[in-house]
Amino acid sequence: MKTRSLLVLLLLILPTVARTVAAGTTVVPVYEEPRHRLVYAKGDIHIIDVGIPAGDTSMYHRHQNPTLFVMLQGARMRNQNLGGEWTDPTSASSVKAGTFVFNDYHARPQSHRVQNVDEHTFRTIGVINSGPGSDDPATLSQKPEVDNRWFNGYRFKLAPGATTRVQHHKFPVLVVQVGAGHTDVIERGYPTAEKTVSGAWSIHAAGVAIALHNLGTTEVELVEIEMK
Repeated sequence: MKTRSLLVLLLLILPTVARTVAAGTTVVPVYEEPRHRLVYAKGDIHIIDVGIPAGDTSMYHRHQNPTLFVMLQGARMRNQNLGGEWTDPTSASSVKAGTFVFNDYHARPQSHRVQNVDEHTFRTIGVINSGPGSDDPATLSQKPEVDNRWFNGYRFKLAPGATTRVQHHKFPVLVVQVGAGHTDVIERGYPTAEKTVSGAWSIHAAGVAIALHNLGTTEVELVEIEMK
């Protein structure tokens, strides 16, 4: 009886082992994949700065929590889920800089690797929320582009010298500059988070009065993500 039980157990385990061996690598949490650089971690919130150089391939890694990405530079990418085949490359122009991309990895976990088949780096900022989220409505009167129980995503395009009205967010907010420009975040009336390059970001506590300010001479785009 023991021999039979052991045989049944082995038959259940072997397919999983075979997939891992066939992939030729170990699947690591997304935070441990070198190209998915962890730049912030506090409570349920983790922020990753993702950069896949031209011609590079990531390690197999696992996503398992709701994640909102802000695309900074698209590239022709292909994907391989663990145990699957490579997909056809995406179009570099299919995702515009500044686009929000939400993936509910809690409902649909993914273990995969990606490869950049383009001639320039793929770049995105990802916000991971491992908490329960909230059903509270969006904080600002402006309609969010992303509105779910984990995130609200807003977009602002500021003319040279322009400043947004003062905002009060119920949840902590991440501000990310998209593209070139020179901006700052005015917090409680004082400049606190100057940004000069694409992908520069800052976090501001819930309830603190903030405003976005364009210090430069050209239009600039910023996005805000409420982390619920």
